[in-house]
Formats: sequence, C-alpha cells, structure tokens
Amino acid sequence: MGVVVTFFLFILWGRLFYLQVYATAKYQTLARKNAIRIIDVKAPRGEILDRNGKKIVTNKAVYTVSLLFTGLKNADVILPKLAQILQVSEEELRLKIKNSKARPYEPIRLATDVPWEVVAKIEERRYELPGVTVSIEPARDYPYGNLLAHVVGYIQEIKDTQLKEHQAEGYKLGDMFGQTGLESFYESVLRGKNGGREIEVDAKGNPVRDLGIKTRPEQGNSLVLTIDVDLQKAAEESLKKTIAALQNRYPDARAGAVVALDVRSGEVLAMASYPTFDPAAFPKGLTQKQVDEYIRNPDRPLYNRAVSATYPPGSTFKMVTGMAALLNRVTTPSETIFDPGYYKLGNRAFKDWNPRGHGVVNFVKAIKESCNVYFWTMARRLGVEKIVEVGKQFGLGMMTGIDLPGESSGLLPTPEWKKETNTAIIEKNLKPKIDKIKSDYEQRIARAKTSEEKKRLEAERDKKIQAINRQIEIYRWETEWQQYDTLNMAIGQGYNNYTLLQLANYVAMIANGGIRYQPHLVKKVLDNRGKVIEEVKPRVLSKAKIPENILNYVRQGMREVTMPGGTAGGVFAGFPVAVAAKTGTAQVFGKDDHGLFVAYAPFENPRIAVAAIIEHGGHGGSSAGLVARDVLAAYFKVPKVNTRVFGPVE
Repeated sequence: MGVVVTFFLFILWGRLFYLQVYATAKYQTLARKNAIRIIDVKAPRGEILDRNGKKIVTNKAVYTVSLLFTGLKNADVILPKLAQILQVSEEELRLKIKNSKARPYEPIRLATDVPWEVVAKIEERRYELPGVTVSIEPARDYPYGNLLAHVVGYIQEIKDTQLKEHQAEGYKLGDMFGQTGLESFYESVLRGKNGGREIEVDAKGNPVRDLGIKTRPEQGNSLVLTIDVDLQKAAEESLKKTIAALQNRYPDARAGAVVALDVRSGEVLAMASYPTFDPAAFPKGLTQKQVDEYIRNPDRPLYNRAVSATYPPGSTFKMVTGMAALLNRVTTPSETIFDPGYYKLGNRAFKDWNPRGHGVVNFVKAIKESCNVYFWTMARRLGVEKIVEVGKQFGLGMMTGIDLPGESSGLLPTPEWKKETNTAIIEKNLKPKIDKIKSDYEQRIARAKTSEEKKRLEAERDKKIQAINRQIEIYRWETEWQQYDTLNMAIGQGYNNYTLLQLANYVAMIANGGIRYQPHLVKKVLDNRGKVIEEVKPRVLSKAKIPENILNYVRQGMREVTMPGGTAGGVFAGFPVAVAAKTGTAQVFGKDDHGLFVAYAPFENPRIAVAAIIEHGGHGGSSAGLVARDVLAAYFKVPKVNTRVFGPVE
C-alpha cells in the first residue's frame, strides 16, 4: 500500500515540477491572454465627394462620454449629476445602460459629439464621476450642411434587426450603420475597419490596466459622386424659393423635387427633394423638437420625393401618346384636327385645359400648346395597348435601378392591371364583408324572440348586403378598361403614376436618340489612400425602337414649347440657350393641381435633362418650370434669368 502511495506522489511531484520549471513560460502567456480583452477603436467611414472633388461628407473627431462597468456600482449617485451636465434626463441615460449589451470591460456610450464646454464640466467634477470617461471618436461632418441630404442619407447606431442580419460581418451593438441614402446603399464600401485597444482585466472581467493600441483603425473607402455641388445648390435654393413664393396663391404648395441627368451617360448631376433635413442630427440622437420636425411632420422631410414618390405625369406624358400615334401611323405630322375646346365621348364632353380651344392643330402645335383634344383624338384611334407599348420602351412604370434604396416602380396602367386590382378588391374585401354580415345576423335572427324582431333583423341584413352589392357592381364595371380610361391615360391622368427620376430619364431618351441609361450617383470608388479601385461606366439598359424622324417631330414640338406662344414661352423668354421642354399640370382630387416640368438642353446638342415637380403648385410652367429654368441657368452659367412669367401657361 505504501509503495502505491509513494508511486502516485512521485507522479504528482513530477507533474508539478514540469509545470513550474519547463511549462512556466507557456502558461504565463496563456494566463496573460486570458486577462487581456480587446476594445474596438472606431474607424472613420469613407468620405463622399462631388464630381469635382469637393467634400460633401467627411469626418471630424468628437468627444464621446461613456460609463465604465465600475461606474455602475455608483449609478444612483453618478447618473443624476451626469444627466444635469449633459442636459438630458436621467431616465434616458438609464435606458441606454439597460439597452446596452456591453461586456464588463467595454464602456457604455451615453453621449456622442459632446461640446468641449460639457467635457470641461465633466473634467472639473471628475472626482464626483468615477467610471465616467471621455474619449475621442470619428463622427460624420457635413461641410455644406444639409445639402444633398436625401441622397447621402444619414447614419445611426445599428438597430437590433440590422445587427442580427449583419453580425457575421463583425458588427457590434453601438456601431454606426447607414440607414438611408448612399450611406445605406454603400454601407459595405464606406464602412471602415476598427482597430483594437488591449485592456487588462481581473478575474471578474473588470478593467485593470490600459495596454494601448494593438491594431490601428483603417478608414473606409470613399465615393466620388456624379453630383455637381454648385448645380445641387442651385436646385435646392430654387425649390425652396419657388415654393415659398407660390404659397400666397397655393397654400398647399409645401413640397417638391427636381432631378438633372446627363443625357449621354445617365449620371445624376443634381437631385433635390424639399422639405429637407439635417443628417448631422441623427448619429447623436434626435431631440424632441427634431422628432416633431422630421418624423411627425406631415410634409415628410425624410422622404426622397425624387425616387420614392410617384405622381401622375400630366401633360408631360403626351409625347408618349404622340410617338405611339406616329409609330402606328394613325396620323401624320402634317394632319390637322380642329379643337373647339372639348372632346365628345358619347354624351360626355371632355374639356380642354384651354376652354377656348386651340383651333386647327397639327402634331407639333399639339405639343407646343399642350392640346388635350388632339391627344384624346389620337388615343381613340390607337387604343390603350399601343400607348402602353411606347411607355414601356421609355422605362415608365419600372424601377431605373439607381444606386439608392427606396426607389418606387410607379405604374404604367394596363387593362390587365385594372381587372386584377378591382377583382382583388371584390374578392378580398367586399365579399368577405357580405359573409360576415350573414354570419352576424344568422346568430341574431336565431335568438329573436318574436316574428316581428326576426323580420326587422332580416330587413337590416338585406339592406346592408344590398349596399355592399352596389359597391361590387361598381367595381365589376371598373374591372373592365373603359374608353374614358384611355382618354385619361393619353394626357397623363387617370392611373398613371411615375417617379420624377423616371420622367427625367424618359426625356433624356428623347434627347439622346432613345438610349435608356441606368441612372447612377457614384462615379468612382477610392481607397483610403485616394487610389481609384472602381470606376462606374455608363450602363445601357435598352434602346427604344422609335425612328429618328419621329423623335425629331417630338423634339421640334418640345422646342416650340419654350418659344413665343408655347406653354413655357414666358418662362424661357430671353434665355440664351435653346431649350426643349414640356409643361404638365396633374389634377389631384380635392386639392390644387401638381405642377410638373420636363426639359433638355441644348436643343441641337443635348447634354442635360431636367424633371421637376411642385406638389399642389398649380400650372407646371409657372411652378416647376421656374425650378427647371434655374437649374439649366446654373448648368450653363447664365448670369441672370428673367423672373417674370407671361403668355399661355399649362
């Protein structure tokens, strides 16, 4: 027995000798690694520059206030004092701590982009605030303020849903993440690579010592845009100025948008939406005033009306109807019709926007004066399918594929769409209502105590069912495409709904010979040393099969729009560059009309296409037309433009 015990003691002694003498260095290293944790050192995101290298979004160093794990022990004492210094509620700080999933050695971020005055107050009261730290982190900076806000978008701390989706990519709670615009679309490009700081911790994971930077952070890649800052300024200033001037006559004119494209490449030269917002407000958290201004505002300042909103195009659609008429040979450029100011369909008279009529009208004059009767006449000859075929060729009712989130497809309506939509309303909404009425009254009738009560309930039931059946009959009628639907479509009313970007691209196609480019905002991607790592080339999506001679007639009509007697002749009086355009006024039930305007220039050698809208701004020529004119003036560096509007306007 003693021999066995001695044997095991000898083995134990040998193992201890090995660990203490031969393996000491190995296990010291392992122990040291177990006692060291890595804290992220935030990397700056890549910059966003305009086509000429002007920085639209860059980075700055800001003070961040955080609370270490050790500070949590004294939270009841520390937080009221810190809340007073930061001028926030104590509840807000406690909520941030509660929602934080930081490990004991990681600081909990409580405030970002803190002014130096606040930092000084924290330092003055350092002895009262154990565990409160102030660090320097990169944050977004906007040299041009809220310029291009809807396009660049904003960043915020990553949301739980985004974290679950991107956790495998190394994201952690508290990381900044692109929420809208280019910041969102190019998140993986703009995001930097965090560095690491070594922190020594004790057995409970509490920080003991800062061992310094282990790996340095790497800035993300930068984007060079197709946008021209000066043109963008002109677009935004004109939108704001024009809307303000219109509100005396049109009080609901509070929003609008404008897009400018290079017709030779699809590059977006300017894109503005109004009202706008301050992207710098979001990373540090919105104040209640900002929540009211941006989130609860019925004018929806965060909404990019250039790509997300859809509108009836009004008379800007008439070129589609005109091209379809010439392409299908239901008319010739020289054929004339007489417009008395109305068009008869059965017993109904459709009135032209000009009640006096336009007299004798041919193709070019119909575009010049925006003659409804001419295009109604062509639509009856054509039928809806031929109009739809041409609309599709110009990309209407389909997404352009622009490099922005939230693009809408719009709607190029067809008889099939109308039937499917209204049949769905009958089957999914109205018929279930009848079934519910029957079910409800079946039980009530069964419980009726007298025959009189039973008859009364049956009469109630039948009356309600009859009301629903009347609605069903209306929708059944509406499942079929009617002749008036074709008339409405021909002049851009009815179910037509397109984005402003689609309208700009459609006009660019008229200008460039029918080439449908994919609009894009990024021209180049640079690495953090400024080297070009990707260059975006123009991408052709399709080519419209419209003969050049037909396009020339359309162009001539659009050119005459901006000449004396045209619907934008007064807007462009004295303008030194030849402009081709089309005005549009889209009816809105119960409110003032939307004003739309599309144009390209120069007429002989097109370079730029513009589309603009002022919601509820009345006539397109005297509202959106002013914005388009200002954008063209800035592009061609016209020093002074006529500010008066005279002559016919539609």
